[in-house]
Amino acid sequence: MPQLLCVHCDHRFDVEEGAKPRCPKCMRVHGLEEIKPNAPAVSPESKTRLYALLGVLVATVLFAGYWWFLREGSRELAEAVPKRPLSATELRRYLEARAGGATDFVSFLEADDAIKRFARESAGSGAGADACAAIHTALVRRVREGQMSRWSLAQPRDTRVRTAAQTFAVLRPNARAKLYPLELVAVAVAACRSLDVDAMVAEVAAFPGERSPPDPSGHFGYFVVALVGADGRATRYFDPWGERTQVPRDKTQVLDDTQAIGYALSHRAAYRLGREHSFEPAFEDVQRAVKLLPRSPIVRTVRSGVLLASGQLPEGSREIEAAAQLRADPPRRNALASFFVATGEIDRAEREVAAAIRAAPEYALAFATQAAVRLARRDSDGARRDLERALELDPDLPNGDLLWANIHANDGEIDEAIARMRRMLQRDPRDERAYVVLGQLHKQAGNDDEMRAVIAQGLRNSRDPDAMRTRVRQILGESALRDPLADDEGGEPDDEPGPAATPPGDEDEEDADAGAGAADTDEPTDEEEDGDGGAGGDFDLTRGSRLLGGGGGPQLRIGNGSKLRVGEDRLRIQMEP
Repeated sequence: MPQLLCVHCDHRFDVEEGAKPRCPKCMRVHGLEEIKPNAPAVSPESKTRLYALLGVLVATVLFAGYWWFLREGSRELAEAVPKRPLSATELRRYLEARAGGATDFVSFLEADDAIKRFARESAGSGAGADACAAIHTALVRRVREGQMSRWSLAQPRDTRVRTAAQTFAVLRPNARAKLYPLELVAVAVAACRSLDVDAMVAEVAAFPGERSPPDPSGHFGYFVVALVGADGRATRYFDPWGERTQVPRDKTQVLDDTQAIGYALSHRAAYRLGREHSFEPAFEDVQRAVKLLPRSPIVRTVRSGVLLASGQLPEGSREIEAAAQLRADPPRRNALASFFVATGEIDRAEREVAAAIRAAPEYALAFATQAAVRLARRDSDGARRDLERALELDPDLPNGDLLWANIHANDGEIDEAIARMRRMLQRDPRDERAYVVLGQLHKQAGNDDEMRAVIAQGLRNSRDPDAMRTRVRQILGESALRDPLADDEGGEPDDEPGPAATPPGDEDEEDADAGAGAADTDEPTDEEEDGDGGAGGDFDLTRGSRLLGGGGGPQLRIGNGSKLRVGEDRLRIQMEP
């Protein structure tokens, strides 16, 4: 038989099964609660206290939310982004206000559980700067153990830039993960911050006394960790990528968190352009990067490449000159020299690359650019010497084989040029530009079947076969896309047009169009439709290249802005910054 409690008169009573309950004392039928066995009765006073407690809790939550809104949600953003670690909320608001978004990089400097654990284990009982010094030592040890290795910085890596957590996840024994300086520094900064140390990313423009720039291409920059005081000024530096603990303060700038993300966006723009050939996404990334870093010569150099590759020659040329005005360092001079070669201004190119080599006498990319300048002056011997010097300084020089192919083709050594391009494909079987150049060389040698076989293989390995077909049509003509066995099986004769020879006297105008990216348009130019693909007249070796593609640095390469022409009486090379 259940026992009930009347909450009105606090009377307890039993009720028979099935009967309608009513309080025998006050005769009420509502407000009756069943009393559970061994459960204490709830008095009105207890209920009052419970409601009061709940009210206090609700009020506390509401007050805390209102306080957060006053502190974070409604606080005016400072004119200058503070050089201290920003909360995720602050960072989002600054990115939205200054760049219109980029929230996919909000976590760029955040530590996940793995980084936090690494930081605690590395620091031991140390704190502050001592803890960060221990983290620096632990990262350097991982470099030496082969968990990571330094990316050359001469071209975009074949994977996108990673956040701190993503970077740390690829560090495994013997992984030899290729890292950008920015990525490794992001890991170190995140680890230090997880121990409540105000660590920031800092950019180093140059290391005095070094004979080659820290960022050869000028597209990626060089970064270190800076510990900052309350005023945002650096008190100590760590360089886990170069294993330094001292950097030149007059050449080093502490970045705020939005600027560090701006460089991550610029890295991704270089990847999207050079590896994915995605112009619009690359332009969106670099535009946001420019908003966050309007005076960065590195970001402006990448933006010039995107503009030139998309066919905007005037804007791209202004941008690269603006980058050189912001910082007239060897990478910017080398980029200018490459651009001047592309536009046929060989005297200006020669002056710029000579200045770059004077400032950095062991700058491999500058010697490669000087080799192109010498080729433009028909000095094959000088070009060979410069390229040999470049490869002596950097045996892994991007596009070294392509440059050798240019020299061999210039001297009529087509077999040697073909061998160089085959070697290039052995290293990277997905390098579309190498397939196109190799196809051009076979066409020049009269090996049309080999040309078609090479193009067919390239299409099978291509990341974007449709885009490659378009470029092949522009450069080699429709016949290059025909089945290699078509002629043997009764196919139509090879009479499709390829790219045209440049009429004598029209080099400057035609070269300027190519530098603007004419070869990457969807429709072939009139000259290409009427040409003979290089069977007579000038041989167009590297037409159709993409800026930042493959080599990343200012060198000859396939795509917009890069062209080598070899004829009986003249040579024209186009390069891009």
